[in-house]
Amino acid sequence: MPAGTYRYVIEAKSGEDKIIYDLTDVTGGATVPVEGIKYNKETQELSFQVLQPSMVLLRAGIRDGMLLKTLVNAQAYGVGPHSLKWDGWDESRVIKLGAHPRLSFAAESWRLPVNTILVSREKPVAKWQRPSQERRDSSNIPDGRNVHFYYERVGGRDPQINLTPLVPSNENQVVALNAPTDFRVDVAPIDLEFMNTQRYEAVFFLNGEMLYENETAYSPFTWRWDPTALPKGEHILTAVISTFSGYFGTASIRFTTAGAAQAEKTGTP
Repeated sequence: MPAGTYRYVIEAKSGEDKIIYDLTDVTGGATVPVEGIKYNKETQELSFQVLQPSMVLLRAGIRDGMLLKTLVNAQAYGVGPHSLKWDGWDESRVIKLGAHPRLSFAAESWRLPVNTILVSREKPVAKWQRPSQERRDSSNIPDGRNVHFYYERVGGRDPQINLTPLVPSNENQVVALNAPTDFRVDVAPIDLEFMNTQRYEAVFFLNGEMLYENETAYSPFTWRWDPTALPKGEHILTAVISTFSGYFGTASIRFTTAGAAQAEKTGTP
């Protein structure tokens, strides 16, 4: 059986009568803290402690700024210390986040139901196939559960997104922007079905400072911006998609500008 989480349900039948014993909704979902988060940039090892068997979301970002990397994306962990390798780069491999002086982490987890079997070590299986199962409705979950527990069964996770300036570019070079430019944000196809069920906003940051926000976003989302007033040199533009249910997607690009004086000299509008 492949590694992952499995939940068992007991079903008893007698004639036309049927009883289902399912502890999923009554024992899972309570918020559990993630403790002891530490990153060693020399060994590129991130360590943390899980207090109860839980689903974990762990993100890295800039303190008092933005989230830039999802390190653990709604994955199951057992009780105890855990570690993983991270090379310190952000989601788009544009910002060396692990070396940033204001590196910070945001983590939350929600308890797994007691009828969960956690398979942590995958072994080869000749012809095993996961049984097909429809996504369960979340309307019958009791109040007081972690918000992500409500969305877990319908595909809740941090989405992958892409940020693209709509100008001709060479993939091996930093794009030069010396005129008003359209920027497009796309949600990756693997996450689009879930994101289409969510309300979310798009926020853009320039060199770590918030530049623009639209509280009603969609995919693809296009935003037009004029970077010609920026000082000459290299800059970083970051797009963050944030759902009202607490999921984030982020992407960044590097670009250069000629500066306002050069743009005026060449007649760039």
